[in-house]
Amino acid sequence: MFLRNLRKKSAVLLLLALLLPAAEPVFTSGAVSVQGRDRPLAVIKAPDGLYRFGKPVTVPDLRKQLADQSGNPSLHVSVVSRSGERRTQGYVCTGDSVSAVLPDGKAVSEVTAVIPGDPARCGKPGAEGCALLYRYLAGQYGLADDQLAAADLDRNGKVGTADLLLLKKAAAGSF
Repeated sequence: MFLRNLRKKSAVLLLLALLLPAAEPVFTSGAVSVQGRDRPLAVIKAPDGLYRFGKPVTVPDLRKQLADQSGNPSLHVSVVSRSGERRTQGYVCTGDSVSAVLPDGKAVSEVTAVIPGDPARCGKPGAEGCALLYRYLAGQYGLADDQLAAADLDRNGKVGTADLLLLKKAAAGSF
């Protein structure tokens, strides 16, 4: 009985692996990247207002990276949570507002952060995101645009079971 169930599960996983397109990794080396090229957030205009980070990033690391990439150490980077709380430490979360302002007060950019694998808006892939995505796929829960973008790990424009499998791998640290 055990072996029969094991064979069925193995066959299903093999079938999924053959039918699903190979996913392009979304966790890149730089926290701020667009289509594989690192560019400062300050010069990126996100047409939909959502900025897709390459991987989870902390607020201090983001500030340092943007100052280094822009060549302007005086660039002020502000991260504000959906509840209006200013973040100075910890992870940038999906749904956070990230803005870059020059020393003269001129806003250069303001976008909504999308962290790959973070539909739960906690800053990185985890069990909460897996549970949330499972409920969404079962039709029990709705997701906002930023959450859908964070859940679309295979970057095909749709959120499906392949994304759930990739999210489970990311949450387990094997992605």
